[in-house]
Amino acid sequence: MDNQIMKSLFYLRKNQIVLAYRLNPEKCGISASQAYAWSHDCYPYFHVGEEDDEADLYLDFFKVKKEFVTEVIEYLDAEWLKNKFHTFYELEDKFGRCRVELIHILRYCFLDDRFGQKSEFWITLKKDCPSEAHHIDSELDEWDV
Repeated sequence: MDNQIMKSLFYLRKNQIVLAYRLNPEKCGISASQAYAWSHDCYPYFHVGEEDDEADLYLDFFKVKKEFVTEVIEYLDAEWLKNKFHTFYELEDKFGRCRVELIHILRYCFLDDRFGQKSEFWITLKKDCPSEAHHIDSELDEWDV
């Protein structure tokens, strides 16, 4: 029973974030990256402890788990600091072919302005990627949330 209550609270929080962002993105205090992460059940790594102090309460309900998000982001950050960039397929091979989850994590990073907008990081990533990843470095559209 407690698990069902927590799951219900997770979806309530998710809907609050998404609806607030969709109604007034400029004034709601929710970033595009945070709204994207919640709307795609991706752990909001960059926002925990700042804007979103509730995410850790719902760890069991994110489809893109905290551990995986952390692993990918920390790897990308270390590689970026060494100026070593990877294609999408290289990342997919490294992390076990979890394409949809990788797309969500990378899109979240882009929307949060990580690894430099339109930088060599993103150019290299898209040199060899599946068609569903071509939008990773585009601005957030209404249908994205």
